[in-house]
Amino acid sequence: MVFFNHEPGGKKITPLEFRKIKENLRGTHYWSPSMVDKFEDVFSGHMKEKGMQSGIDREEANLALDRLRENGHAHGFSEHHYEALKGELEKHFKD
Repeated sequence: MVFFNHEPGGKKITPLEFRKIKENLRGTHYWSPSMVDKFEDVFSGHMKEKGMQSGIDREEANLALDRLRENGHAHGFSEHHYEALKGELEKHFKD
């Protein structure tokens, strides 16, 4: 299932934007620190990449959201968590 249109070479979520997303999940959406840590684990590899690979692109976000929707319940992610995360990611991919 695709939530964002993929544009090769398109916008990526930067480390600074990633921190803002984590802050919003904690503050606006009331995620616990452990849930934010689990979210960070899902994307940590993308954030640690160097150069042009650094960051989270739309395709990577779509794949992670698909995995969370299918298997997130095993790690404590609810539909509420999923929708909050999807919304936060969408904000950063809008032009």
